Amino acid sequence: MIKVNNTYITASVEDIVGLLKTHLSLMGINLLNQIRPGRDNIQVTCPIHNNGQERKPSCGIRTTEEQGKEVGSVHCFTDDTKVITYDGTKRIKDIVGKKVFVLNGNGFWEQTIFKSYGIQELYKLTLRRDGHYKIIYTTSDHLWKVRSRKNFIPTKELIKNQRLEKAVPNNISLNIIDEGIIHGFIFGDGSINRVYKDGTFKYRVHFFTNDKMNVCNKFFKNFEGGEGYKNYPYPYKFVSSSINYKSLPITNNLDYLYSFIVGWFAADGCVSQNGVCSIANIDEKNIDFLVDTLPKLGIAHFGKRFQKREPNDTYIDKESIIWKLTFAVNTLPNNFFVRYSENPINRVKKYDRLKWTVQKVEKTNTKQEVFCCETKSHTFTLEDFILTHNCFTCGYTASLPVFISNCFGKRDGGKYGQKWLLKHFSGIDGVSDRKPIIDLSRGKISQNTDKTYISEEELESYRYIHPYMYKRGLTDEIIEKYDIGYDKNTDCITMPIRDESGRTLFFCRRSVKSKFFSYPEGVEKPIYGIYELPKDCKELVVCESVFNALTCVKYGISAIALLGTGNKYQYEQIKRLPVRKIILGFDGDDAGDRAAIRFAQNVTNKIICKYEIPRGKDINDLSKEEFYNLKMVSI
Repeated sequence: MIKVNNTYITASVEDIVGLLKTHLSLMGINLLNQIRPGRDNIQVTCPIHNNGQERKPSCGIRTTEEQGKEVGSVHCFTDDTKVITYDGTKRIKDIVGKKVFVLNGNGFWEQTIFKSYGIQELYKLTLRRDGHYKIIYTTSDHLWKVRSRKNFIPTKELIKNQRLEKAVPNNISLNIIDEGIIHGFIFGDGSINRVYKDGTFKYRVHFFTNDKMNVCNKFFKNFEGGEGYKNYPYPYKFVSSSINYKSLPITNNLDYLYSFIVGWFAADGCVSQNGVCSIANIDEKNIDFLVDTLPKLGIAHFGKRFQKREPNDTYIDKESIIWKLTFAVNTLPNNFFVRYSENPINRVKKYDRLKWTVQKVEKTNTKQEVFCCETKSHTFTLEDFILTHNCFTCGYTASLPVFISNCFGKRDGGKYGQKWLLKHFSGIDGVSDRKPIIDLSRGKISQNTDKTYISEEELESYRYIHPYMYKRGLTDEIIEKYDIGYDKNTDCITMPIRDESGRTLFFCRRSVKSKFFSYPEGVEKPIYGIYELPKDCKELVVCESVFNALTCVKYGISAIALLGTGNKYQYEQIKRLPVRKIILGFDGDDAGDRAAIRFAQNVTNKIICKYEIPRGKDINDLSKEEFYNLKMVSI
């Protein structure tokens, strides 16, 4: 209960601040970008700091009579947490107080400084990806971007099977340097034949397969060679150089570093039947070199792993450890596979799944010094390309009336805030029994654990790319964003249908051999793609089928699919969307015409028009040029 001038207001904090935000918006004042209410306090974006342009809550406002001093939100990590920097993956304790470039959520390198934010209570966050687990110790209010959620959410509100968003470096233009290829190839699969007195190295490189011979013919043309000899009947080349090609390169030249890795992969890399590309090495520091170098080249990876090698009768005489690094294929440049006559991954392949899944969130009841940084983008990236929010603390503190006054630009000690509160929330007798003049009810994410959801293990089993996806015009980016998969048992493409928290309700399936399309019987069809819409979406296309909607997305246009011609539940969802204009992209047939009329009759609060799609066709049947030339008519 809130006391204002001896009058008690019984409205909830959520109602009060929700109405405040609405009134500010109507006046063109955009201050309260995010609101996180509690039982007797609330966290909001500060109305004073940065001219009210903060993007996340940073101050707390007490609503009880005891107006204690408030501190801002602290979103931090322990000092052994690893982050991706331009100079490699570093522990926070090794870079505290130093200027470093971190990878932000936009894929760019941004300069910042990590510093201490005091002693805070810790939460233990357990994550899982591809059978591997990862533990992060962080604060309760640290913010995370979760798949299918538009806003960042705090650690304490994460739930099992939510997938944390990733951030990968932007691709950059990289050129092949012949000497870099030679260096990498010899490093991976060559040997020192002789060292001369003047320090010159002579290397011997054998080409055991025809595809490796392709590298020889292209990059080793001017070097002495032979057809092999009795005990080693393979073609070979002798290469002389003053550079020690059996050591890692020491240079800041990105083209050379890239060429070295391309040559190393050509000599010693592996492309599995599922299209997984990896390099293995017995020396951990060589794999660490890749971990630190690939991000600055715009290439992502899955982190180093190790396995034991047992002795055998051929070349391993004792147990040893081998280290392995797997590349994120979708981030590899087109000129990466110099060993092959054609791209070796154009077949059914394993997904490049960089996102980690939440397994457990636990309160540790321990406190420790925590560290973080501030960035202009408000984001940075942890080890393994985990996107996270940056830290900020605000010293702003005020009672609720003073806070409201400040929001309206008044510095009157809370007088305006008191009048505003009494005007909108107090009854005639001074006791609030009246609800706000605007309905501020907001849907909550259900925490009902009785409902059955598709498990992360089942989702993982479908994360393969099938050539049919490309045949239907899907791109790797869309496949990743919408988590589209392939079920080998049914020979179907799988398209997850999710709820607001990112949990999978069921699958839509499309056969790769016929027009068979299915989803579970008896389910109330939700809208496909509604939670993937951009936050600032003001216009979107409504389609019947998933592939039609994804075609629009491929062309840069926001779109959703009704999984049919529409129902009342879907109409209500669309009416609540903050979009102004709806373009109907229903199929060019009688059913599509009837669906368009029914849609316009039910969704009356939007500007509605429709594409004139040729009879007998849908959006996915059209070329890009035909799509852009479609005429639009009002309904």
